[in-house]
Amino acid sequence: MYNMYKGLFITGTDTGVGKTIVTAGLALALKNTQRNVGVMKPIATGCFKKKEKFESPDTQFLVQASGVTDPLSLITPYCLKTPCSPYWAAKIENRKIRIDRIIDAFSQLSGKHEIVLVEGLGGLMAPITRRILLIDLAKILNLPILIVSRSTLGTINHTLLSIAQAHQRGVPILGLIYNHPQKNKMKLHERVNPRIISSFSKIKNLGTIPYLKDVSVEKRNLKGLKRGFEEMAIEILKNLKKPARGKTGKN
Repeated sequence: MYNMYKGLFITGTDTGVGKTIVTAGLALALKNTQRNVGVMKPIATGCFKKKEKFESPDTQFLVQASGVTDPLSLITPYCLKTPCSPYWAAKIENRKIRIDRIIDAFSQLSGKHEIVLVEGLGGLMAPITRRILLIDLAKILNLPILIVSRSTLGTINHTLLSIAQAHQRGVPILGLIYNHPQKNKMKLHERVNPRIISSFSKIKNLGTIPYLKDVSVEKRNLKGLKRGFEEMAIEILKNLKKPARGKTGKN
């Protein structure tokens, strides 16, 4: 007997690996399959001021891709100006991040949508408060994680370390997605890296996102997101089932 997770937590091996593009692409693909999908970026840093309020380009991009009309205060409860870790940004701006506020926002969104895609920031070990890391938030929300990795040099080490931390803290991993952000053709090691990582980790490889020239988070251009995420979205839906007792088997 199986239950369904209420959503999916999209994280990355580092900052700038393409989490927002992957989250938006999956949201659009799920939307196109008539799924009621919600999006959330609980904490955003590096936000800009607009009409006396701070806004996140990442949040705006996710909203545009998913077509949701939920209040931004639920999608991104904390929008911080300083471009660094949430803990340090909040400290600089004399603000306090309350996890219960994030939990409440997620609960409201999951009550409105069939599935909520939650995008993290930085990597799994990015500090949110003095005691809570990003990976802890995924566990608190009871969500499996999807890890976005680079295809370039260094990804084997970064990805295996992220997987090890998730295993150590008991956070289930739904799969891996690789992002190739460069215009040049993928080199041999970039094509082989995902196979090496899967052979060591036994975590499912959901595919590689090629360079998308028509996609820009800053310019809110999602033309290129209309292709390439459909099979990944279908695979994710199949794997969002979990045993009724909450245990997850190895991939």
